[in-house]
Amino acid sequence: MDHIDEIDIIDWDSIEITPLEESQIGAPESLMDEETMFAFVGLTLEKPSDAAVDGMNYGPIVDEVMDIPVDDRIPNEENVFYDMDDPPMDVGTIYTNMNDFRKAVKQHAIKTKFELGTEKSNPNLSRGFCKAESCPWSIVARWMKNEKHVKICLNKGDHFCSSTGRVRTKMASYHWVGEKAIPFLKKDPNMGAIKLQNELQEKYVTTIHYSTIYAGMQIASEKFYGTWEDSFGNLFNFKAMVELKIPGSVVEIGLKETEDGVYFQRFFCCFKPSINGFLNGCRPYLSVDATALNGRWNGQLASATALDGNNWIFPLAFGLFESETNEEWIWFMEQLKRAIGSPPHLAICSDACKGLENALKAVFPLAENRECFIHLMKNFSKRFQGPIFGNMYPAARTFCPIYHEKLMHKMYEANDRVQPFLETYHSLLWMRSKFFEDIKCDYITNNIAEVWNNWVKDLKDLPIAELVDSLRSKFIELYARRRDIGERLEGHTMLPNVVRHLNVLSRQLGNL
Repeated sequence: MDHIDEIDIIDWDSIEITPLEESQIGAPESLMDEETMFAFVGLTLEKPSDAAVDGMNYGPIVDEVMDIPVDDRIPNEENVFYDMDDPPMDVGTIYTNMNDFRKAVKQHAIKTKFELGTEKSNPNLSRGFCKAESCPWSIVARWMKNEKHVKICLNKGDHFCSSTGRVRTKMASYHWVGEKAIPFLKKDPNMGAIKLQNELQEKYVTTIHYSTIYAGMQIASEKFYGTWEDSFGNLFNFKAMVELKIPGSVVEIGLKETEDGVYFQRFFCCFKPSINGFLNGCRPYLSVDATALNGRWNGQLASATALDGNNWIFPLAFGLFESETNEEWIWFMEQLKRAIGSPPHLAICSDACKGLENALKAVFPLAENRECFIHLMKNFSKRFQGPIFGNMYPAARTFCPIYHEKLMHKMYEANDRVQPFLETYHSLLWMRSKFFEDIKCDYITNNIAEVWNNWVKDLKDLPIAELVDSLRSKFIELYARRRDIGERLEGHTMLPNVVRHLNVLSRQLGNL
C-alpha cells in the first residue's frame, strides 16, 4: 500500500468566505452538478473535433485518380440486396436463402401491421398468408435449385382486412428482436432491455412484450459479445490487461470447485487512480451496498462509493458475487482493505443487512459503522405510529447530544418498546450527534448508493465481462470530466460548491 503524499496544511482561521449575490447562491442545500460546474469554470461537455484534438491542419485532400472509376461488380450477378426494414415482396424478388425470406416476410408483416400465418413450409417452399378472416392475401417463395436462390413466385396483392395498428403482435418474436437489436447495440453497447423496447416499438410502430425483448437481447448479445460462458472466461483477460496497463490496481476473481467442474463465484475491482483519489482527495467516508443484476447470471453488483469535495459520488470499487452472505461480504471487504488499507477514522454507511454488518465488524473493526436512517425508519414506522415518533427525524439530524437524548427520552416514555427495538435491531450509528467529527461527513442516509445504482442501471443486464468493462469506461469518463474541472479550479482555496453552501448557511444566521 502506497503512503499518502504530503499535503499542505490549511490555516482555516485565515480563510475568508467571499459573499455571493443572491442569484448565485441558489436554493438551500443546492449543489452544482457536473454540467453546471462545467459552465461555471468555462468548459463545455461537447467533445472536440479530431482536428482540434491533434492541433493539425491537414488542408484539402486531393484525389489525383478520381477520374478513373473502379467497381467490384461480378458480370451476370443478380442483385439480392434489399432494405431489411422494408423488404420487397414483389413477384420475382430474390433472396439468398429460405431463412432470409422468412425473416423478410415476418418483417413485412410487422411493418404493414397484420398477423402472418404459415403453411406448407419446407426447405424448398414457404407459403405465408394473412390470418384475418376473409383476407385473400398470401405469398409463396421457392428454392430455385438451378439458380441457387429463393424467388417469390406468388403474391396475391393488397390486404382487404383492417390494420391491427399497435395491438401487441405475435410477429415480433424474440428471434426478430435478436436481429433488430444488433444495430442498436452497436450504437449503444450499454443499452438496457427497457430502452431497446422503447426504441423498437417507436421505430417499427408495434407493441412488444418485455419478455420477448429480454429473450431477443440474449440472442443479440451472444452475436455481439459472445456467449455468457465465454464472458466469464474473459474476466481473466480483463484482469491481466488492467494489471498491465494500470499497475497498483486490485483485481481478484474467485472460483468454486464442484464435482462437475470449476465455476465463477465472485469478482472484485479497484483501479489504482480510484485508490489514489480516495486516499488523497476524499473524506474517509464510504457507502457500501449491493444491487441485483438482471442478466442470465442473477448475482449481485456490490459497490464502495465515496464523496468528493463537491459532494459528488466518487466510485471507488465494485464487485460481483452470487448472494449477500457473510462469506461473500467478508471476501469483498477483505479485497477493499487490500486496496485502501485502514484509513484513520473511516466511516462506512450501509443498509445494515446482516451479512454486510458482520463483514464490516470483522474486516474494519475500528471503522465507524453507520446505518441508513431511511432504512431504519421503514422498519421503525411499521411498529410505532403517532406524532410523538416524528421526533426520530430531529433526533437523527441534530448535532447536539443533549437535544438528541431529550427527544429520544420523549419517545421512550411514550412507548417502552422503542428503546429495546432500536438497541436490538438498529444498534449502528444513525444520529449526527454521535458521528466522529474528523470524518467531516454528516450524511444520515445511504443515498450515495442510490445514486450509484441509478448510474449503473443500464448496464445490469449485460454479460459479465461487458458489464465490468463498461464500468471501467464509465469510471474513465467520470474521472476525465473531474480532472478538467479540477484544472480550472487551481488556485481556489475552497471549492465553489463549498463557498455556495457556506453562503446559504451564513445567510440563514440572520434568523437567529
